Amino acid sequence: MSAADGLTLKLDFVWNPLDAIERAAMLKSAQANLDSARIALKRAEDNLKLEIRQKLNDFETARLRLEQARREYAIAQESRDLAALRYQEGVALFSELAQAAQSLAQSDYSVAQAEYELLMASINLYNACGLSPRTKK
Repeated sequence: MSAADGLTLKLDFVWNPLDAIERAAMLKSAQANLDSARIALKRAEDNLKLEIRQKLNDFETARLRLEQARREYAIAQESRDLAALRYQEGVALFSELAQAAQSLAQSDYSVAQAEYELLMASINLYNACGLSPRTKK
């Protein structure tokens, strides 16, 4: 082979015009999936914020209910003490004293129930925030 013979180079190039269309479709599909994921994430964040607001509202309602139950207990205790004094002085019947004692017991139960509801509301609020009441962070 001499230098005059030269060199021949042959290239085979195959290009399918449908490859570009398929690639564009795949890109559009990926973009749509990304948009859907972003929308789902936003929806989940909004739902979480709403749940936390609801649990915080439940907590505040339970706290106010406990304060009211404690005030009513104090009133029932005063009424029972007054009924006991009146009974000792002979100006009240035993039924009045019994009724005052029953009201005090009912108020005591209402306080215990309100305390339970406040504890449950606290736990629900912790859980909604992704916390555990037992962790100390």
